[in-house]
Amino acid sequence: MRIEGTYQYEKGLVFDFIAYVDKGDKGDYWTPPSPDNIDIEFIGFLPDTNLGECLRDEVFEAIHAEGALAWVHCCANTDWSVLLATQVDILNLDAFGYLDNLALYPRELRAYLDRGGIVAWGIVPNNVEVFDLTADDLAFRLRSGFDLIHQKATAREIYIPQSIWESHSLLTTSCGLGPSTLEIADQSLEILKALGLIMKGQG
Repeated sequence: MRIEGTYQYEKGLVFDFIAYVDKGDKGDYWTPPSPDNIDIEFIGFLPDTNLGECLRDEVFEAIHAEGALAWVHCCANTDWSVLLATQVDILNLDAFGYLDNLALYPRELRAYLDRGGIVAWGIVPNNVEVFDLTADDLAFRLRSGFDLIHQKATAREIYIPQSIWESHSLLTTSCGLGPSTLEIADQSLEILKALGLIMKGQG
């Protein structure tokens, strides 16, 4: 069962969540995640507004204390060194528009990957542009971005091979599909599915 909502941590911190609940022997209900609720997989989401407040590590520590992974989505460009230096587990960016900006921070990116960080590549547009693209187009665009990161890193004597992304990546749309039309959302998700198969070598 999937549940979405807002959870207020006891210290006053508030964040959105998506929880997937295995009913088990606890019945058909959800309770706030805690070390006792081991049947709950929990991901905490933070908005990309007011970075000074949201990206303090104490916020991520509170999320981790609840058995959650912290996921931050950034809709535009930012100082990626700030995000990469935090305890965030999954960094989600609009890779369709800003992957080349992330490539400017190879040292910080390498450190983030070394501690187990995941990059969620928002490579599939969530607007009318998606009708002019194919999954193959976006696979080429994403791999070109990986190559750019490798080149920028190598120039600074930092090793970030393309192969590292096989175990440190997720694929998403560039931003949420809430504002999109049904037709755009359907097309974006169809391309996202096909892109996933291509990147796995199955498409």
